[in-house]
Amino acid sequence: LARSLGLRAPRIAVVQGDDLSGPAHRPMLAQALGAQMPEQPLVSANAYIGARPIAEALLAGADIVVCGRVADPSLVLGPAMAHFGWAWDDWDRLARATMAGHLLECGTQVSGGYFADPGY
Repeated sequence: LARSLGLRAPRIAVVQGDDLSGPAHRPMLAQALGAQMPEQPLVSANAYIGARPIAEALLAGADIVVCGRVADPSLVLGPAMAHFGWAWDDWDRLARATMAGHLLECGTQVSGGYFADPGY
């Protein structure tokens, strides 16, 4: 698409780390579950990626960042951190960007999306 528009090819970053289904993670998963891992094959085990790797990818020059499972607010917080250069202990800005990200992701629910059963 970029080439057809006469643009340079975008730099794409891939953030990994959300997939916990491999054998190396089984003891940790068993501990988290408080039990032995089942004998049947594990289909999926994923952890949420935070904002930091997204910000780091953008700061390294990525135009597009592809991630696995990502915490909803991180989609706003990561780019904001990279763009504005905020510190990771600037709690007021982190909180505001986190809230903005959450509202963008869940905006339909906070603006009436949960009103499925009038009168209850």
